[in-house]
Amino acid sequence: MKMFSDKNPAFNFVEIHDSGVVCSAPFQMKTGRNLPGREPDILFVSRENTGRLKETFLDGPADIAAEIISPESRTRDKKEKFSEYEKGGVREYWLIDPDEEKAERNFNILNQEFSGSFLYPD
Repeated sequence: MKMFSDKNPAFNFVEIHDSGVVCSAPFQMKTGRNLPGREPDILFVSRENTGRLKETFLDGPADIAAEIISPESRTRDKKEKFSEYEKGGVREYWLIDPDEEKAERNFNILNQEFSGSFLYPD
């Protein structure tokens, strides 16, 4: 299983609070029989769901899946993966777009009517 380095703040926070596991690509997430397996750039699995973690893949949805958007993945990340992750039961989908002028970080809580963004000051 490919986990974040112990020098990564997300990994440290999750480890200190014993709240689950943070994994990074290449680590496949399989959300359903009729959905393709995907490798989010970063995924978080809560402690309650760590039983779904296998050696090389997650057998079920992540609690949080995050994608760092690149020019060639923009449509796939914003449309295809959004739809697949929602159908597959991913609780939160974060899109990190390094090209956004104000370093906007979008997040969507799937299967609920809520979305928003984090804005960092200049």
